[in-house]
Amino acid sequence: MLVARRVLQPLPSCLLAANRTMSSVGSANFKVDIQDDVATVRMAKLPGNALDLSFFQEFLDVFNEVENSCRGMILTSDLPQIYSAGLNIKAVAQLSSTTEVSEFLAGLEKFWFRIYSSKLATVAAINGHATAAGCSIALACDYRIMSKGDKKPYTIGLNEPRLGLEIPFWLLEAYKDTISNRNVDLHAQLGTLFPEEEAAKLGLVDQLVSKEELLPEAHKRMKEFLNVADHSRQGCKLLLRRNLMNHYSQVGDKERQRLAETLTSPKTRELIKEMIMKLSKSLDNNRGYMLYTVRQSRNKTDLLAGSVSYAVSFTKVESLTAVDINFHNTVANQLGGYDVL
Repeated sequence: MLVARRVLQPLPSCLLAANRTMSSVGSANFKVDIQDDVATVRMAKLPGNALDLSFFQEFLDVFNEVENSCRGMILTSDLPQIYSAGLNIKAVAQLSSTTEVSEFLAGLEKFWFRIYSSKLATVAAINGHATAAGCSIALACDYRIMSKGDKKPYTIGLNEPRLGLEIPFWLLEAYKDTISNRNVDLHAQLGTLFPEEEAAKLGLVDQLVSKEELLPEAHKRMKEFLNVADHSRQGCKLLLRRNLMNHYSQVGDKERQRLAETLTSPKTRELIKEMIMKLSKSLDNNRGYMLYTVRQSRNKTDLLAGSVSYAVSFTKVESLTAVDINFHNTVANQLGGYDVL
């Protein structure tokens, strides 16, 4: 890539405390704004906020400081039209043993349960597609508010089965708590991605608003949470989440090992390889068009190389199905900026 990533350092508590009314801190992968005890965290990791071990660790460094200094967190994306594309499948494909895959899954679980069980009030401000594990981020939050897509509806859902992958048991349980047993029984098996309107009807998202209304509404909902005394709100939250957390503590290790064995099976590895090759070919067939996009982006907005790289990767999403979006974004990082064009 043309831009080297900085490793995110934990935010100093003194900095947060001294700037509680208006604070702006951030890094290459996460941008944090703090106002009145509420942190707005913007995910900005290319490509597509795809989840991998570095994402988990950087996020937790920020989250730990935010949790110690704030009462609420609004989690949104700083990338155009993508909230999160799910797991970085290219990174998963490079894991060669069940031990490595198990460590990766443990990182995902630690990341997810820290949000799910946090004492913070959490609002997911979903401003783009949230597919597979990207949807799981929203499911971990207390409230989900989604903006409408500009040209096409945004989609959200656990579509792992359509990609040849299995949904972890703890995520299925959270899914059932959100859209009911019957809906999950049907749609988890099918790997359904829901357009924004249908997601709102099912209760997968609590509110659907325009792009301009998203953050103001998120802050409005956050204020409702914070109008309740922290100790009583937090106590109710932990009671509501206790069953899943207890179940996870009892069988999490065993289930993680089983899932790691599934992900390293020859059949699953072949499916992952085929999807990566399919999208690589799709990118190869459109290099000329993408080069034009890069040049237009540079002339119009003088984007940083990292932003241009994302503009390139997102160009092809228009011609792919929604199911392919998360794979497209993980594969797109092989472009490496301008050098292959």
